Order: sequence, then C-alpha cells, then structure tokens
Amino acid sequence: MMTLLEGADVIDGTGAERVREDVLLDGDRIAARGRRLSVASDVERVDLNGRVLAPGFIDIHTHYDAQIMWDPDLSPSSWHGVTTVIAGNCGFTLAPCLPRDRNALLRMLSSVEAMPIAALNAGVEWSFETFPEYLAFIGHRPKRLNVGFFVGHTAIRTFVMGEGASDRLATDAEIASMRAIVSEAMDSGAVGFSTSQSTGHIDGLGRPVASRSANKAEIFGISDALRDFGRGIVEVATGPDFTPEDCASLSVRTQRPVTWIALLTQPGRPGACTATLDALAEVDGQTIPQISCRPFVVAHGYEDWAQACMISGAFTQAVGLPPSEQRELYASPSWRDRARNALDPDWERAMRGATIEGTWAHRDLRGVALSEIADDRGTSVFDAFMDIGLEDDLATDWRMVLFNDDEEELADLLNDDRCLIGLGDGGAHLMQLCDAIYPTYLLGHWVRERRALTLERAVWCLTGQPAAAFSVLDRGRIEAGTFADLVAFDPARVGTGALQELTDFPAGSSRLVGESVGIEDVWVGGVAIRRSGEDLGGARPGRMISVGA
Repeated sequence: MMTLLEGADVIDGTGAERVREDVLLDGDRIAARGRRLSVASDVERVDLNGRVLAPGFIDIHTHYDAQIMWDPDLSPSSWHGVTTVIAGNCGFTLAPCLPRDRNALLRMLSSVEAMPIAALNAGVEWSFETFPEYLAFIGHRPKRLNVGFFVGHTAIRTFVMGEGASDRLATDAEIASMRAIVSEAMDSGAVGFSTSQSTGHIDGLGRPVASRSANKAEIFGISDALRDFGRGIVEVATGPDFTPEDCASLSVRTQRPVTWIALLTQPGRPGACTATLDALAEVDGQTIPQISCRPFVVAHGYEDWAQACMISGAFTQAVGLPPSEQRELYASPSWRDRARNALDPDWERAMRGATIEGTWAHRDLRGVALSEIADDRGTSVFDAFMDIGLEDDLATDWRMVLFNDDEEELADLLNDDRCLIGLGDGGAHLMQLCDAIYPTYLLGHWVRERRALTLERAVWCLTGQPAAAFSVLDRGRIEAGTFADLVAFDPARVGTGALQELTDFPAGSSRLVGESVGIEDVWVGGVAIRRSGEDLGGARPGRMISVGA
C-alpha cells in the first residue's frame, strides 16, 4: 500500500529548515520525498496543505511497563504525536520477577511511581518471569505505538538476591549473575540497563528500593554487559551516592552513553544547571542529562504526600496506615515535631506556594497560597498544611511546584545541545501530574507563545536528537528508507488542553490526562492511527524497536 502525503511543510528531524514537499510512503517505510512527486493514479493521497509534517515524536522516559497490558493505546502519549516510547526507566521493571516477589514489586511501583495498587493488582498479567519472556509477551500484544524497554536494576537485584536485595551488598557471584541477566536482556532486544540511586525512591515498606543498596562497583560491574554487547544505553536516576560525575566514569568504562535524571532549575540557584553542564564538559565520557520543558508540578492528597516525603522515619510511619490512624498520627504534637524538623527544604519551599485544588471543607481557600493561609492562622506552613487536612478528613488535594519554575534558565537549557528532553513519566504518578503531554506543550508554549526556540529545533529535540542519543534504528528522521512514523500538526494551534481526571483504569482507578490540540494526523509504520484530529480506534501497528551501536 502506497500513500502520498502532499503539500506539507516538512521538518525532517535533522534541524534543517522546513521545506514544502511531498512524502511517499510504501508499506512501513518512507519511499521518497520531494516536490510534486509523480505517482500512480491508485496511490492514496492525503492533503497536508497548511500543516507541518515531522517524524513521530520519541518519548525516552516513560513507565508504561504495566499500563501497556490494559491500555494498548499508551495514552496520553499517543494523543500528542508520540509514535515511540521507551519504558523501564529508573530501574523499575516488571521483569525479571519470580512469583514470590510479585506482590512486593507491585507495592514498590505503587509507592515510587504512584501507580494505583488496585489497578496493578487487577491489570498486570503474570505470564512471564524472565525479561526475554516479558519482551516476547509485550511483543505479541497489539499496541498503538512502538515500544522499547530498559531492564531494571531493582527487578534484577530482587530476582537474584531475594529478601536481601534491599539490605546488603551483592557478592561477586551475584554481580556476575546480574550482569548475565542484562546480557540476556540485551540479546532479546532491551534498549539498555537502568538503575536508581535517588533518595526519593522508597519501596512500599518504607525502605530504599533495592538498587539503592548497590555500591558503585556493582553498578559498574552490571553495566559491563553493555560494553561487552557493544550497544545500548545506561539510564541512571542520580543521587548523593551516584552523581553525574560517576555517570561520566561509567560511560568511560562501558564505552556506552549514559543518560541521567534530572537536570531541573532550582529556586535560589540560578545558573546551577549550566554550571553542571560546563563541569561535565571537562571530564571524559558521554553523559546526557535529561531535562523537562514543564514546571515540575505535583498534585496530590495526603497519602501521596506522605509517600513523596518519606525520606525520614516520621513520614515513613504515615505510609500505608488506615485513614483513622493517619488522622491520629497527624494530630500528634510529638509526630509533628519530628516531621517538621525532618522536612526536606525543597518540600518546605514548595509547601509555601502550594494551593488547594480540591476540597469539601475549604472551598473559600482554593487558589490561596498556603503561606498566606498560615499567616492568617498565625501558625507555621507545615502545621497549617496538617490542620487543613484534618479539618477536611484528609480529603484535600494540593498543587505544588517543586522545580523548573525559572523560565529564563529553562529556555537556555532547551537551546543547549548537551541536554535531552525527557521526564514525561507516562504511566506513572497518575493522580499527581501528567507530563507525558510535553511534546505539544513544547510546541505550543515554548515555540509559538514564548518564541524561545525555533520550530525546527523543537522538532529535532523531539525526534532526531533522542533517536541519535539512544541509537534508535531508522527512526527520528524523514528520509527514504526510514520507518514511516510521522505526525502532521497545525503550528498555529498545536498545544495542550486542560488536565482532567479519568476513571478508566482497572478496578475503577483514576488518572490525570490532558488532550492535545492541533495534532491532526499520525502514522506508525505507515499505518494511520489518527486522522483529522481523531484517533482511529482499531489501529494497533506498534512494534518493538531496535537500537544500534
């Protein structure tokens, strides 16, 4: 089947300026591009006059590992021009996993990535144990988008070490076993190995996730599998015990690129991100920091808040308690003293500007900064936060901005070739945020409204750049021979709609999503999945992606 896409402004994903051309599709590949291509009379023609035609967007940082089992559309990513997603980030994958560890793994995903435990219990189909079995399982399922997966450190460590995974260092023999699992995963089609040393990553029992019990020798030893294999990428959620500089050393050792999260602007530290980039430029190794083009905003209730803050014993104590016991704890003066003293400065700052999003008892306070409420009540921000929750039976929802609120510095990062846009987190933090909509936010807010970067650069950031960084084969560009993953959009309208809550996950679980505006037509492997702004419900042409050296 051949299709001629006529009269679009083609932005080809290389950074080159747009040009008015036709693009001819032959099956799942691009056959040709040029002005007024001559084709047979029976070729399907699609008029794209007035639209930009770009390669399909590539989202490198998602957590769709579980959601793909009940949502083959991989929404909301598929609504925003994304044609390829990469999951398994931060060391959190569903495989390898033995039956003994399934419940603990789902609790961990619920705790760290805020996936509803009811949806996980109802929606995850345990027909696999090893990572190759998981890839084969997903590979045979119909899906709207192309997918690739990291194999995750926490899953590997638990598979090899059992109950000791979160408590002790690995032996040399265990490291060798974990490296063998990564080699097996790469041989079956994994895009690489992911791990986390982030202090915010806590499992469902209030302990650090398993990967955080690993030392540098273990992370380096496991990652040697990629050096031996000669392809793939390492993804790291950094922390005090594994810094961006350690990522550079890991890249030198493995001779593979290392992408790390996250480079975010921080209030009170203007220029810190650029300083980090400049420092890394002085050391060897190929390190690729991921940035976000959106403010780092979280929306949550009191249970989510406790999980997010539980880097101290006080907050760990609140996680998982029945509501009645949570209320009793939050009213306790002794608990408040411990929690107030242990509160992370970033969270304390975010709480000052927090506003109420949903409430039964305090509708007159919606939109008012918590610092103002605290001043009016003559109390601390922390105590006002707890008091409001107790007065509303813990039913209040809050909106907080943690990072990435400096648009001037962020504009500089978006124009810095050393950064890679990621952190969409599709499939995770489902009632806290929805950053998987970032492609259309970039095109609408940053290109059209702020004019902070050109449309050609924005498309490159969403297509050719991530494809090159991850060595995704034959995607991210519009040229003869590449896969026909394409998106046509209206540059005058493209953007994001308002976030809304849907209750469409297993067991009636809810999530925040945002629709796209101006994403008109999308093709995956030459098959249309969206036409004239409407999704084509039965289209499931996605496949597993391959990465090169």
